[in-house]
Amino acid sequence: MCLSNWALFPMFAWVMSFAIVSCSAPSVVVTEVVEEPVLIVPSGVDSTIAVKSQELAEESFVPEAVEDQVDQMKEEVDQLGTRADSLWYFLTLGRDDLKVSENDSIAAIKSFNAGAQFFIEMRRMENENDLTVDETRLQHNALIDSSISMLENAIMLNPFDAETKALLAQQYYRKGVRLNNENDFRNAIETWENLIRIERGEHSIFAALGDNYFEVGEYDSSGVNFRRAYDVLIQTGMFSDHYYEFEEYHPDDRATLFSYLYFAAEAFTFAFQSDQAVESFRQSLEYTESESDIEAVESYLEFIGWDGGDIANAFERDRILELTDLTEIETGLLALLELIGTQKAYDEIDWRLSLTQYSLDKPEEAVERLKNLVARSEKDSLGMAATETYTEYFEDYATMCYNIAQKHLSERDRRTALTYLLQSVEIPWSKRARSYLGIAVILQNNIDQAMFYAREAESQFDQLTPDEQKNLYRLFNNLHRRMGNMDLASRYYQLFRSM
Repeated sequence: MCLSNWALFPMFAWVMSFAIVSCSAPSVVVTEVVEEPVLIVPSGVDSTIAVKSQELAEESFVPEAVEDQVDQMKEEVDQLGTRADSLWYFLTLGRDDLKVSENDSIAAIKSFNAGAQFFIEMRRMENENDLTVDETRLQHNALIDSSISMLENAIMLNPFDAETKALLAQQYYRKGVRLNNENDFRNAIETWENLIRIERGEHSIFAALGDNYFEVGEYDSSGVNFRRAYDVLIQTGMFSDHYYEFEEYHPDDRATLFSYLYFAAEAFTFAFQSDQAVESFRQSLEYTESESDIEAVESYLEFIGWDGGDIANAFERDRILELTDLTEIETGLLALLELIGTQKAYDEIDWRLSLTQYSLDKPEEAVERLKNLVARSEKDSLGMAATETYTEYFEDYATMCYNIAQKHLSERDRRTALTYLLQSVEIPWSKRARSYLGIAVILQNNIDQAMFYAREAESQFDQLTPDEQKNLYRLFNNLHRRMGNMDLASRYYQLFRSM
């Protein structure tokens, strides 16, 4: 899963400055300031009030000396963050802008020059330090980590400073983005979790967590965090001017709400949590009118419900069907039949197993399996499948019978061939006329029976290939001539010659 085209943690978009400062990270020594609490009772204040005031102060803020240390840390962190941003900016944009098209167009030349200019500027700001891309990346990482360490110390010194918390959140965000870019999902999770402890009102943070948990295979946690992202946006989306004016979410928010629910449902699907997945998928449809979105949701719902909500079996089916070795496929399908809980899913796997066995040159096993499937299936008044899903099973059974008959004909075994052709015409399949013609040819020494089946073939003439149509006219000519019906024999002869 990959989230794109949506801004992570927009509240920190203002922190983009590209000035480069000194390469070395400043060190800060945090000294413990110990002060004995002294009760000061100002003039005109009751001592009980002074005690209460002192207690509240100790709970709410720290001594001035500690605040001075924290302020110093914040200044140095700001320098580190500015430098880290600029390094990352030059590293990514400069490299991409150096790509020149094959056409050597003016735009490509400009792009090259712009990219080169970025690198030149970065070299100048680096005080002519000749850093490689990897060295620049390592320096960027070190700067971010150093700033986080400082801010965490500052928080321990003064847990009440809102600005420090905001700066720490900013640095966590930077680090989270960096780790995502490096596909270091496990450490990214730790960083985003830390950020949530500071800022719980940004939906995109929960979405980033959901994305990273999905990447490491923790699908339950992924689904939970995408649902949290949805819940936060449902609340914060009401604060927009659009919602205030129209009492509905902005189209961009609606699209994001759909995405959060869709990704949550997808994660729950991979976690085999069918109820949560179905709930989120169905809820997501409230926020989209896109045909492609609706089609994707419906496809997932069909997948989840394939075996009555047993998602593991659906995944196993897809895994087996991705195999290329027919023997492995047969083994897998046989094992899956033992696990399936619904008749519809069982019949599908039975059908797939039959086709696999036929391809493995096991026609007797394959056709027997399909015969039993057709026998237990519901049929309409014409003997065809009562539901569209089963039509293919019936078609394949009749086709298999016809093909086996052709094999026996090639071996001069007309009795067995006739048996399979008679079985195939019991199914009103799309090429039934071919079986009727085959029966008529085998029985042509029995004029009455041959004529009966030939007329059945003629009644579905369009199902025959041109060569089969010619063979049918020739057979009619022969049968009518033997019966003394010369006019009809002549008519079919002319039809034969006209093709």
